[in-house]
Amino acid sequence: MRQAAASGEAEAEALQRLEDRLQAAEALRQVHRLAARTQLNLPPYDELIDH
Repeated sequence: MRQAAASGEAEAEALQRLEDRLQAAEALRQVHRLAARTQLNLPPYDELIDH
């Protein structure tokens, strides 16, 4: 997507939405990592998002 935006094939808005979603996903992973340290039986992050 980044390459498509750089070559002018994708709209800047679409690229920004993608970047926003990637940042949100990383934020969720970080929160999960922190919660996993303090809570018992918390399933792995990948299991949570696969269902």
